[in-house]
Amino acid sequence: MDLAVQEQLNGQTQRVKKGIPGSTLKWIAIIAMLIDHTGAILLESQIMKEGTLEIESIFVIDFIMRLIGRFGFPIFAFLLVEGFTHTRSVKKYALNLSLFALISELPFNLGFSGTLFYPGYQNVFFTLAIAVVTLTGVQYVEEHLLEKNNPILYWISCFVAGVIGSYLFIGSQFGMFFLSLNVQSLAYWLLLALGGIVGLIICAIVSRKWNQEKKNVFTYVVYPILAGLVVADLLKTDYAAWGVFTVLVIYYYRHKKVKAMAMGCLSLSIMSLMEVTAFFMLIPVSKYNGKRGMNLKYFFYAFYPVHITLLYLLALACGYVSFAIR
Repeated sequence: MDLAVQEQLNGQTQRVKKGIPGSTLKWIAIIAMLIDHTGAILLESQIMKEGTLEIESIFVIDFIMRLIGRFGFPIFAFLLVEGFTHTRSVKKYALNLSLFALISELPFNLGFSGTLFYPGYQNVFFTLAIAVVTLTGVQYVEEHLLEKNNPILYWISCFVAGVIGSYLFIGSQFGMFFLSLNVQSLAYWLLLALGGIVGLIICAIVSRKWNQEKKNVFTYVVYPILAGLVVADLLKTDYAAWGVFTVLVIYYYRHKKVKAMAMGCLSLSIMSLMEVTAFFMLIPVSKYNGKRGMNLKYFFYAFYPVHITLLYLLALACGYVSFAIR
């Protein structure tokens, strides 16, 4: 082989190897999650049982641990989109997430509520599984409904899109700060309707530059999105509708990895200002080389229920009980 060609191939190989693989990102995420859950299960149960909230050092340590924990979900969401777009079987991917959601639920309930059955809060695997199903619906629309031109349904979808935006706002930290609404109140439904009207106005302005194909996709894509958000909220999953929405945001910006991660972090920060530390994860994601790295898929899946179980047992050994807190 010509020496110049050999040197070029070697240079290409070295360039491919630069950066960090997905498995390294997963290690960052699960370490952050372990720190977060240690604070939630051990320190916060100690605070609530012994009334040690006055002990400033424990409270500060717990607060710092919870901030570090915000590193985890955006990386999981980012890698979920990577997995969804590269997997050979989306069905198997969704089934694996659903299986571990069921496996993790009892440890999750014990760790965060101290009881085997707690319908008020479900583990993050449910959020991720719902996100994959939602992405499947979105992808189907993008690939199969490009020619389905329905002007009336388009404007209905614009209204629905506005309702989705209003729905997310009500569930965000900002919405809860400025509003005190529940689904039984008239003001809640009036705000959703107002959001729908705003959606109509925004679509009327923005869509003037859209081609018909883009309008057709938009017409139908809002419905799997709405379904995913509502199901996550009804099941009260970890991060709920905002978690699914964050995955969707990352999916739509997936061709620009750093921008996708930045938009996902922004989404989470709108949900809660506590999530603002997630922006630090732009650093490792900017070094991501698109490779899988170590094939430890089921280890990463199993780590979630196993570490929560161990933390719960440690809390019991220390004489604490855990409460439904996050």
